[in-house]
Amino acid sequence: MSAVQRQLPSYPTGVRDSPYLEYAMAEGAVAAVAYNGMWLPISFGRDSRVEYDALMHGVVLWDVGCERVLEFAGRDAVALADYLLTRDIASMEVGQCRHALACYEDATILCENLVMQLDNERVWICHGPGDLPTWARAIVQHSDYQVSVREASVSPLAVQGPKALEVMRSLAPDVAELGRFRWARTTIADHDVLVSRTGWSGEFGYEVFAPDHQPAKNVWRAVHQAGEPFGVMVTGVNSTRAWENAINDIHYGDNLELTPLDAGLMRSVDLAKSPGFIGSVELKRLSEAGATRTPVSLAIDADDLPDHREFWPITRPAASDAAIVGSTWQVFYSFALEQYAANALVDPGITTGDRLEIGTPNGRYSCTVIPRPIAAARPSDPRLRKIDD
Repeated sequence: MSAVQRQLPSYPTGVRDSPYLEYAMAEGAVAAVAYNGMWLPISFGRDSRVEYDALMHGVVLWDVGCERVLEFAGRDAVALADYLLTRDIASMEVGQCRHALACYEDATILCENLVMQLDNERVWICHGPGDLPTWARAIVQHSDYQVSVREASVSPLAVQGPKALEVMRSLAPDVAELGRFRWARTTIADHDVLVSRTGWSGEFGYEVFAPDHQPAKNVWRAVHQAGEPFGVMVTGVNSTRAWENAINDIHYGDNLELTPLDAGLMRSVDLAKSPGFIGSVELKRLSEAGATRTPVSLAIDADDLPDHREFWPITRPAASDAAIVGSTWQVFYSFALEQYAANALVDPGITTGDRLEIGTPNGRYSCTVIPRPIAAARPSDPRLRKIDD
């Protein structure tokens, strides 16, 4: 998506611009994808290692306005969220965030979510791709829940990396010391915003939820200006680091019919909560029966690989193509390993150290099952450790 293309008149595509897209383009965005019905910048034409290093050692600014916020408001807001999501929302404190899933009745995952209970009658669900708004409205329409369901008029931006702490200290010091998975309100550029200690990287950082549409633009400019002394870089969302940290995006598993058990996300499920949630009956049954697929990470013996546009079969070494024991989910170059890696689903019984083979359009490659996550996040800076501890 070039600047020239953006200037041409076009018919409506059903894909919206976030308030921040023009700023991403001004910083050199050269490609975007449609995510949640909104453009998400994914490339700035740089060597991906440069952006990875900026995240790991400096500070980056992301346009993540596509992470839309669904708001439940009314006396049954918390009860509805409890029914739709896998976490115990009723037990949450105001000021706390939780990662949660929304499942269908067969326990397959509809989308992943960041949940915030704003008060006893208002819940925000920042959701990934998946038609959660329609799903929620349909449930309300055929129930007795007294709650309104609407898209909140806010857009998040993300400030990630170890120097994000200094950026926030200079911009909004009252929220800079937030613990991980906490949120608070503050003022940026004279606008009321909500800041959370979250982000799709696994590294230290914040997400800022700013009011649409012009206020959000003002907030972006203020955040960018505050980041300039610290060398802030506007980049696309860094999927490489997220995947190294075993942070998933169910969007990349479309057609794999993933359950929380398959995806290794049972940590985001409160299976014992009462009453249950949509899909809890089937998920309990699957949990008792035992997993039929296991999430693993793989180190791949390859100097180069084709684009991962389909799920690649995994077999035992020297086995026939019919003896498939799993499939790749995400394939990428890991800078933590300095080699190609994958997240995959395999048959139970396959463990760390096992040698396998991946079938690609360019031929077969050997690989080894390695610990997951590939490189767990842990701040090396004592200041960051102190906040999270």
